[in-house]
Amino acid sequence: MSLTIELQQLGPDIAVITLTGRLVLSGDCRQLEHLAKKMLTADAHDLIFDLSRLTGIDCAGIGVLAECASAVAARGGTLCIVGARGIVQDVLAITHLNLCVECFPTVEEAVERLLLIPSSVAMSVPREVNSRPRRI
Repeated sequence: MSLTIELQQLGPDIAVITLTGRLVLSGDCRQLEHLAKKMLTADAHDLIFDLSRLTGIDCAGIGVLAECASAVAARGGTLCIVGARGIVQDVLAITHLNLCVECFPTVEEAVERLLLIPSSVAMSVPREVNSRPRRI
């Protein structure tokens, strides 16, 4: 299964990148890295990678996530990983990437952290313009 990438803009500063399939050595890794950096220069300050639909990851995929985390940090932003489970969660732990970036169970929890508001208030915050995911 190849990698499918969906983008969702949440407000002016937060972008969610949802990955479906396998993040392994291929052109998909380069495409993801290019896309994430493009989002940073155009629309977003903080990135959330939703890995809840990711079924596999290798060292190239870990490298792309680490490179994206570095690019986000260089801009003063935060990269969050959400929804990692199974083998993906194991690989994040083995490589200690889960210690270098903030990890959350859900996108909503990551957004709450990025907005730095209490959870009772965050649930009532409306989604901003362009909140529908788009597949590329």
